[in-house]
Amino acid sequence: MNQPATFTRISGMLPHPNADSLSIIQVEDLAYQILGRTDEWKVGDYCVYIEPDSIVPDTPEFEWLGAKPKYRRIRAKNIRGLHSFGLLTKPDTLFGSEGFRGIPAIGTDVSEELSIEHWQPPGQFSEGSNEAAEYPLIAELGKFSVENIQREGALIDEGTLVVVREKIHGQNARFVYAKDRGGQYRLFCGKRTWWVQPGKDPIWNMASPEIRQMCSEHPDVIFYAELTPCQGEKWTYGGEPRVTFFAARDTRSGRFETDAWVSSVVNLFNLRMAPYILTVTYDREAMTKFGQGTSKYPDQEMREGIVIQKALHEGQPVFLKSINPEYLAR
Repeated sequence: MNQPATFTRISGMLPHPNADSLSIIQVEDLAYQILGRTDEWKVGDYCVYIEPDSIVPDTPEFEWLGAKPKYRRIRAKNIRGLHSFGLLTKPDTLFGSEGFRGIPAIGTDVSEELSIEHWQPPGQFSEGSNEAAEYPLIAELGKFSVENIQREGALIDEGTLVVVREKIHGQNARFVYAKDRGGQYRLFCGKRTWWVQPGKDPIWNMASPEIRQMCSEHPDVIFYAELTPCQGEKWTYGGEPRVTFFAARDTRSGRFETDAWVSSVVNLFNLRMAPYILTVTYDREAMTKFGQGTSKYPDQEMREGIVIQKALHEGQPVFLKSINPEYLAR
């Protein structure tokens, strides 16, 4: 889940090795590295952390970024040889001269209060409609969330066996055979947060005979995928519209299927799975390095990042993402 703006506190500062006026800043409960001016911050200061790929409002507090919307998108930057992930800003500036009515808890999401939103790439699919609103089971269980390793990396215990796959830069989609209002099984197609009526969105054109057969032979299992390419983006993954699967969930039990199960089913129907990178014991620091480098796709120079999941979904299922710093700086 994206949390563009977080109320937090500075927990540590180290000098930048190549810039006397800058420090490497750490904030509580977040593993992001942020560079900031040494004379503006000290350990213990409250702050608002704005993560990369966030859009800040066109307000006086952010006018220094520039008037055009593209300038108000926060990105990762390489400053004197070190990456800086996001932006720190003073909370009293953003919340007004009266300040807070009480200090928020560390980690509080203040995105809505500050009108800061997560950036979304331009899409080639319509907004559609929530066709499954009257179907509470697939409506409630259908949404897929992946957490940022810098924010929620502790959700997976160190040493746990995990599967790592390449993260695909596309639009989230889902397909499931479920019962309609008449009690008959049929195909539902959806985006990340809503289901789309047949014929109301090009996503239905992506539901190939192979996808329909896979879903019909595994009723009540939601298959999650990325649709590529996104309009206006250079991440084409071959150019032609494609569906790349990465997860599945049984709506009857609420349980996510293992990566091994999903991969075997997807391959059985000659469909495409997100590129496999490796299976390894979980090490939070090492995971961030796997997110860097080149894509497994020959026509892609840069890997967007990786998605990490437990090899066995014991207890609460967790999916983590680690984003390539070069991708965030694009």
